[in-house]
Amino acid sequence: MIKRFLLVLVTCLVLGACGAQSVETTDSQTADSETTERSNDSVATQYPLTVTDDSGVDVTIEKEPERIVSILPSVTEIAFALGLDDEIIAVTDNDDYPEQVHEKEKVGGMELNVEKIVALEPDLVLAGLLNGEVVGKLRDLGLTVLVSEGESLEDTYASIELIGNVTNRVAEAEEMVSKMQEDVRQVEEWVSGIPDEERVNVWLEVSPELYTAGAGTSIDELISIAGGKNVAAEQLEGWGQLSEENVVALNPDVIVGTYAEADVRQAVADRSAWSNITAVKENRVYGIEESLLSRPGPRLTEGLRRLAELFYPDEVN
Repeated sequence: MIKRFLLVLVTCLVLGACGAQSVETTDSQTADSETTERSNDSVATQYPLTVTDDSGVDVTIEKEPERIVSILPSVTEIAFALGLDDEIIAVTDNDDYPEQVHEKEKVGGMELNVEKIVALEPDLVLAGLLNGEVVGKLRDLGLTVLVSEGESLEDTYASIELIGNVTNRVAEAEEMVSKMQEDVRQVEEWVSGIPDEERVNVWLEVSPELYTAGAGTSIDELISIAGGKNVAAEQLEGWGQLSEENVVALNPDVIVGTYAEADVRQAVADRSAWSNITAVKENRVYGIEESLLSRPGPRLTEGLRRLAELFYPDEVN
């Protein structure tokens, strides 16, 4: 729509300057142009802008950010998906998606290099609650830091919209959220006809040491939307670890590990007590890319779709 408006504008200017022809403008064309102008005005961010971020702090953005440092992989993914490739000047050592992150300056991993971040002179630092005290240090040094980190799907939508708003990518954020919501609706439609008693019991482990996601976690939410029943939620609130014996007693129909599938299968095979678990007997042991489920960003619903495919391969199309 923006390109169309600019094309009409340039054409009118050229013809007006030449004075060689007259252009008849229909009422509908005029209405379309006016609608486009209003639409552009409605989605453009007005600066200075003050927002309350996920740390509860009022953050003022003086102008459209041109130099962005992202210090959390999930917000990095959101920023790139919003089309901020040129504006992002640095990311962390832990960033691995999309491919463009490998071309960016690095500012540290588990321990961030605060001095380097400051030296890069960003006009915006994108962070999450997981960044902890580093956020305070950067703010104390005069940097503008926006903390935005989702947990649930709804929180993730809000995070995308917040980042889109402060970076003048409102339309892109709305489109991204709409696409994710459509993914959720499609998965819900896929599994809607499966009776509760036929829904699969799922054990999901994030490491061979049997760390898992219990009730109230984002992964528990994704398992539920995908039509599964998270067996760990029966015994665990939040994140934690269960014993091999506990999992045997829960007898899951499907086992999913968020690491390489070959390693998941080997880890399960090494647990001799698990040989009679339904998932093992029916060869329903899978691996899934960890970042598809753990990073609250635009690929979260890709992970959701993948779970549905693993749970109900015959229903998913």
